[in-house]
Amino acid sequence: MSKQPLSAEAITHARLAARAAELSWIHIWAEYTQDPVQIAATLASDSPIAWALAVPSPADGGAYRFIEGTSIEGVRDQYEMLRHQLEIHGWEPLIEVRSGWYTMWSGVSHIKTVSTGLVHKGQTAVLFPVGSDGILGELQIGNVGRLADG
Repeated sequence: MSKQPLSAEAITHARLAARAAELSWIHIWAEYTQDPVQIAATLASDSPIAWALAVPSPADGGAYRFIEGTSIEGVRDQYEMLRHQLEIHGWEPLIEVRSGWYTMWSGVSHIKTVSTGLVHKGQTAVLFPVGSDGILGELQIGNVGRLADG
């Protein structure tokens, strides 16, 4: 059987997918610091930003609403607010999908509730689109196991 050389397109895609994963992991490691400034520093500096997280709204009877940020400052402010409620202390990816422009994971997060000090695990799905020097934001749905009802 003759070997076919890899196409330039396949090589480029593989390199971009590896870079997408690298930038996503840099962001995850920054999350462990609990420092909103350090976390926001992992965002792309030269591109539009989009960040959203589904959270329960007590005003709406616990229905989930998205909180969002569309600038580096806006995202940093959201992390500042969130870190008064919860801290990320671990991430176990179970499924990882890499592309040339994003990394998508489904896995288990280790979350500490600041008010109680309790650490628990929850299922999370997250999409990190990436730019040239950082992530373009984050779309996360992570509510399984984070509330008393699971």
